[in-house]
Amino acid sequence: MVIHTKEKAKIHDWEWQDDTTLNVKIRENVTFQNGEVCDAEDL
Repeated sequence: MVIHTKEKAKIHDWEWQDDTTLNVKIRENVTFQNGEVCDAEDL
């Protein structure tokens, strides 16, 4: 999966919920290479 954004980092923040679950917050206006918007459901 390739994700593009104007900022270099696509992930805004992250936090471990438990030993196997990582919660991540993606930056706004992140899109895939084809221009489609990337949201939480895609990840």
